[in-house]
Amino acid sequence: MSDEMSIQRKLLNQKWTELFGRGESYFVTLTFNWRGAVRPASAVAALRDLSHDLDAVRLGGRFYSYGAPDRTLFLVVPEKFDSYPHFHGLFMRPDDANARRPVADFPAHIEHCWKRAVSGGTVNCQALRSAGALDYATKENGVMSDDAVCSFQFWSAQSFR
Repeated sequence: MSDEMSIQRKLLNQKWTELFGRGESYFVTLTFNWRGAVRPASAVAALRDLSHDLDAVRLGGRFYSYGAPDRTLFLVVPEKFDSYPHFHGLFMRPDDANARRPVADFPAHIEHCWKRAVSGGTVNCQALRSAGALDYATKENGVMSDDAVCSFQFWSAQSFR
């Protein structure tokens, strides 16, 4: 990696760490436990379903019309998709002020929604306690990788108004 790329990656990681440090955040590992290979398109579809379920349960059927502060933010990076496919990432609990059904146990909510998206999937969710969590979560590919997935990729344009 060039020095310029290294500096850019460090700055980007710093910005993401600052963002996830603003609220109640979690370091999460999402596994598939599927037999055979996990196709990238299937993995992204599962993340899209997860993103939608996380917000639909809390905000109701028109969740897509809510703004970014009300939506669940996550950044995940795939790891070992050639042997034991899983994602490491960070999730930030959204403000429940506008939620129709506030969620008392956010880690359990993540697990419930992932298991709906991925039959047989498992979740390991821990409160974010270290500024180095993003570095660990992105150790293989990095947030500048084309493989990194952020929940806002699945949001409608209305969420950014």
